[in-house]
Amino acid sequence: MPKGLPFQLDRYLELEDWSGRHLDLRKRGCIAENTPPILERPGISPRHWLYLNRNFESRFKGLVGSVKVVQHL
Repeated sequence: MPKGLPFQLDRYLELEDWSGRHLDLRKRGCIAENTPPILERPGISPRHWLYLNRNFESRFKGLVGSVKVVQHL
């Protein structure tokens, strides 16, 4: 379990997603009912997502960010 969160990250994201769907549609941060669930939106299988997260540094050996931001480093 991550430090600072009383539950797993995926459950936290689901809670945030659920909360956003119950806000007034005129409020900032609201999520439309027809928006796919938060863990489905990236379109990556959970297995692949976990692999990328666990192996990020070994898979990507460069800078992360937009070209414009990276050029200014």
